[in-house]
Amino acid sequence: DLANSINTLMQGERRDAKRESVRMSATNRKVDEISQLVSSVREAALRVQYLFLLSTTSTSQEVMDDTLAETAVLLQSAGALTNTSIEGMDSTAIETLAAEAGKLESGLAKLKDTTSFAEVHQLRREIKESLTQITDLAANIQVAARMVFAKVQKTAQESAIEQIKVDLVSDYGAE
Repeated sequence: DLANSINTLMQGERRDAKRESVRMSATNRKVDEISQLVSSVREAALRVQYLFLLSTTSTSQEVMDDTLAETAVLLQSAGALTNTSIEGMDSTAIETLAAEAGKLESGLAKLKDTTSFAEVHQLRREIKESLTQITDLAANIQVAARMVFAKVQKTAQESAIEQIKVDLVSDYGAE
């Protein structure tokens, strides 16, 4: 009777440990998704920065069109990032990143259509600030995702150890 009672308790512990393991796997997938999106944002930001710098020395309208097209990619990735959430990560940085991407796109669109020297100078400064902000925010989000991943890995290891302990106790109790 005592063995059955212990075995029932161990089965409950085993289920809890398995449930935690499944939850950790789902969290790992989310962290991976966030990392991929952040990498996409960072790459797009670098391309936008390059094209933007190129546009400041070029009279070709095509360069500005390419800059806006790449900014749309950045905006799309930042928007997709706002649709992700993970326990342990601050969503404020992600929301701020998406807002900065929108601000960047708006500034570039205005810059494309303006002829006022003073306004061009002001817009270029704002665009540079937005690009810096986007790059910094993306880096911070990536670091936060890595920290969540490390925490998940630690929890997964602890869960695996608990499962082994439960299995040992169950096997011993069954004898």
